[in-house]
Amino acid sequence: MTTPSRRSDVASTCSPRTRLDHDERRATILRAAQHLFAHQPYESVSIGQIAEASGTTRTNLHYYFGSKQDLYLEVVEQFAHLPLTIPPATSSRPKEEVRLLLGAWLDLVEANAETFRALIRTRDQREHSEVGGVLVQSQLRWEQRLLEAARMDADSEAAHAAVRAYQAFLASACEHWLGDHSLTKQQVLDLLTATLTAIAESLS
Repeated sequence: MTTPSRRSDVASTCSPRTRLDHDERRATILRAAQHLFAHQPYESVSIGQIAEASGTTRTNLHYYFGSKQDLYLEVVEQFAHLPLTIPPATSSRPKEEVRLLLGAWLDLVEANAETFRALIRTRDQREHSEVGGVLVQSQLRWEQRLLEAARMDADSEAAHAAVRAYQAFLASACEHWLGDHSLTKQQVLDLLTATLTAIAESLS
């Protein structure tokens, strides 16, 4: 008696092809693509894999997104707008406001850990220049949120430069948390809060 071969985790959990409305089908394709891009290098993921994982056809996938690159950029765009979903922190103390904002950000990163790490890996690759551009815009929006939370002067070039450097530290700290697990989420939150607060104090 032969044992049936196992399909991939993504394909095995997908529903059979069914009729979905436009928005539902689009969202299903995006979820499948996000999972695949997070677990495999971009170049290893095929249109056929995404179509199978999302329970649709290659023709449908091209209809909704055009190309694999367009679909990948859509995944990036969705993640890039996540910081805007964090409501403004409400605290009269800058350090507490910073901690509340960063805590909400880390919750989002944790919920989208696979995508976060995939995007960090492709950010600086030349063939993904469009991805880099989207992430730069996301960092600029996040930069404003950090400046506001830390009560830093939004007109100060030094403050903007310091927060940009801080964002590189933030990405590295998250990689140590999500990648090699040398830091815990709580340790990352403590480090990020203390560092941004110290930067704000040094420039005040």
